[in-house]
Amino acid sequence: DFFSYHCYFGKMEKAVNRTNIVKGLLDKYGYTNTEMIFNEWNYIANWGDGFVHSLETISSYKGGAYVAAVMSTFQDSPVDMLMYYDARPGTGFNGLFDLYTMNTRPAYYSLYSWGKLRDLGMQVKTSVGGLKNFYATAAKGENGKLALLLTYYTDDGNDINPKSVTINFKNFEVKEAISHVMDRFKKHTETPIHIKDSKATIDMQPNSYVFIELR
Repeated sequence: DFFSYHCYFGKMEKAVNRTNIVKGLLDKYGYTNTEMIFNEWNYIANWGDGFVHSLETISSYKGGAYVAAVMSTFQDSPVDMLMYYDARPGTGFNGLFDLYTMNTRPAYYSLYSWGKLRDLGMQVKTSVGGLKNFYATAAKGENGKLALLLTYYTDDGNDINPKSVTINFKNFEVKEAISHVMDRFKKHTETPIHIKDSKATIDMQPNSYVFIELR
C-alpha cells in the first residue's frame, strides 16, 4: 500500500536520483500505484568530518533555503508525502525552533510560506527558465490572490554573489504586492518589491528565498 524511504543530502540531485530509483523499482515490480512517502530528510553534507557543519547549516539561513528548495522540488515529483526530520526541540536536526528560547529559526518560515501556498488551494505553472539552483512554486486562490515562493539554494561554497532575476507574472494584473525575504541578512522580513507591467527584477543572495503575495 505504501513505500517509505529516507535520504539525507546537501545536493538536490542526490535526493532526486534516489527518488527516481525508488519509483523505477516500484514500477518494475508492478507497484505502479503505490504511495511514495519520503518520510525522513534534512541537510547533511556528510556523516564524517562534515557532520558538525551540517548541524550548523540546519539551523541557519541556508537551512531555511534548503527546506524551501526541497519542497518545491518534490511538489513536482512522484512523491505523495514529504516529512521533514525533525521539529523536536533539543535535537540536532531541528531547524525550526531554538532549544533554549523556542524562537523560530529560518526553516520555520519556509514551512510557514508553504502553508500559505497550500491555503490558496491550486498550484499554478512556474518555470525558472533554466536558471541553475533556482526553485519555484506558485499557487492561486478563489479570492483572486496569487503567491510565489522563489528559492535560490546552492551547496557550492564558491557561490557567494547575488543574482539578479526577473519575475514575470504572466496574465496576472497586479494591484497589490507584499514580499518577504529570507537570506543571511533577513529572516522572512517584509521587503519592498516594485512590479511594473506584471514584472519585477530582484537581487537574490545565495541560499535565500522570496515569498511574494499578490492580488
